[in-house]
Amino acid sequence: MTPEIDDKNEQLLIIDCGLPKGKTSYFCTLKFYQQYPTYCYSISSCSSTTTDVEYYPISQILSGLYLDNEYDAKNINLLKQNEIKIIINVTSIPCYDENEQLFDYIRIPCNNKCQENILQYFEKNFLLIHQKLLFNQNILIHCQAGISRSASFVIGYLMKYNFKSWDQAYSFVKEKRSIIKPNFGFLTQLMHYEEIIH
Repeated sequence: MTPEIDDKNEQLLIIDCGLPKGKTSYFCTLKFYQQYPTYCYSISSCSSTTTDVEYYPISQILSGLYLDNEYDAKNINLLKQNEIKIIINVTSIPCYDENEQLFDYIRIPCNNKCQENILQYFEKNFLLIHQKLLFNQNILIHCQAGISRSASFVIGYLMKYNFKSWDQAYSFVKEKRSIIKPNFGFLTQLMHYEEIIH
């Protein structure tokens, strides 16, 4: 796959030729690509099959902080096994078993789209996460696949309370859950968040 550079718009267009053009295109700025080439990818390169995502195990990022997908978020036995007390659902779909009152649920109505403003949800929810972890209450943060939305929230939390830069936080989470790939819009917002908090 060869990157195509549009000098006029200073965008890097990466096309996976194995799929129809327009459905596999991914844009990032040339400046971003030159500094962080490994974070630029085509949409198809980060897609996993449903089976792959479903069977990817729950990931412990920190003591008490877990990252996972929607499939495990409804696995009551797994949640109890990991002593999960709070479930943060970063999707536009309802929380599983919310009426059972087995866990404290928080739903952040976020879509996995580059134009989605995730920064608006950071401060309030990061403070809640931090307070719950201080009281040794285990937290699961999930989205549909545990790859983009929920990963972005975990990265942002680590930036706020554990690390100085977004790429350090990204690398740390990537080591714990290798399939993470926040969309470019989220990466851009995480970079901006670093400027805000530092």
